[in-house]
Amino acid sequence: MTTALVAGASGHVGSRLVRALEQRGIEVRAVSRSGGEGLIVGDVADRGSMLELLWGVDVAYYLVHSLGLAGKFEEDERRAAETFAAAARDRGVGRLVYLGGIVHDDDLSPHLESRREVGEILRGSGIPTIEFRTSIVVGAGSASFELVRDLVDALPVLVGPDWLDNPAQPIGVDDVVAYLVAALDVSLEGSVVYEIGGADRGTYRDLVDEIARRRGRPGVLVSLPVPWVPVGASTLPERLGELVPERARLAANLLESLRYGTAVEDDAALRDFDVRPVGLREAVAEALA
Repeated sequence: MTTALVAGASGHVGSRLVRALEQRGIEVRAVSRSGGEGLIVGDVADRGSMLELLWGVDVAYYLVHSLGLAGKFEEDERRAAETFAAAARDRGVGRLVYLGGIVHDDDLSPHLESRREVGEILRGSGIPTIEFRTSIVVGAGSASFELVRDLVDALPVLVGPDWLDNPAQPIGVDDVVAYLVAALDVSLEGSVVYEIGGADRGTYRDLVDEIARRRGRPGVLVSLPVPWVPVGASTLPERLGELVPERARLAANLLESLRYGTAVEDDAALRDFDVRPVGLREAVAEALA
């Protein structure tokens, strides 16, 4: 029987992935730093913990991110990824699977840059690694999707910044999970990066308008050019950032990251996997149900 470890199993993607793997008859070790019902307490930055939990694991999923952290978190994320990768290598794990974000720019927000670096660390471990880079994930529990939904619900008139017209390819959370599960079976000799998105290539404005339509609200009435200001909580000194509530830090860092286009430019995932993602309307309908 295949044994899979899911690091970040308490998240909205991780929890769904655990259920999907179990339905396939996979033995799953669902790991979360904070624990919880059905979860194993484990810290990816703790070498001893990871050496114990990765024993006998065939494939390890790394779904750990830190959008809500204050201060300079990059070193913590780097050290955690290096520790996890080294422990997986020492335990002879056959495959790593990482979920990151689509990045096409060199000048990125700290969080997007950190996610890209984590992928590079895992792929540099010597273990065959599949890195999925995704556009905004549409689904209940997705921080980015729920931020957009809350903005639609809260604002009396939708006036948006001009980066709402940046290219995007939102993907339903069930399709993300389908790709993650399919990563068990795809032929893999080395490491590979796949960009994944939904069936509809559009803009962030399209997502906002679709949510608004289903909420009975008008869509974005006008977009205005807004010069970028480093609003991300990661730009604040650590002690000051800690005074900002975690939810506010999360929202600020997400808004900072939405300045970047996330449309798929390489459709290799459609060639190598049988997953055929749904379109924007179906994904949003499912998320709001």
